[in-house]
Amino acid sequence: MVTQSLQKFAVTDFPKHGTKQQSSILSAMAEDSGRFGAALDDTSTWTTAADEFNLFTKWWFYVLLFLGLYAFVVAVHLFIDYRQWESDRVKLMMEEAGLSAPPGDKDREPSPKGAVKKDQ
Repeated sequence: MVTQSLQKFAVTDFPKHGTKQQSSILSAMAEDSGRFGAALDDTSTWTTAADEFNLFTKWWFYVLLFLGLYAFVVAVHLFIDYRQWESDRVKLMMEEAGLSAPPGDKDREPSPKGAVKKDQ
């Protein structure tokens, strides 16, 4: 297989009337491919080596993938819950202190304790 591709390379890329040096290089390449070509053409060892590193065939890969995704989702939800708890705590402290809502909270109505009545 490798020898055939070298011969095609020699026929198509080199001129037909090549030098002796080119023909000796081609013969050395063909000789080397004859020795090592059998090892390169034997792909049965490649597939077993590739199967050893194919994580999709390992059961523990899926367990670790599930645990990793679960930990990520839990961490994101805990972070979001903490941020919500923190903003609720700040709002409650502001209400207890008798102040209006924090500057970034425009949707919220002022608390009744801190509101000034116009009737007085």
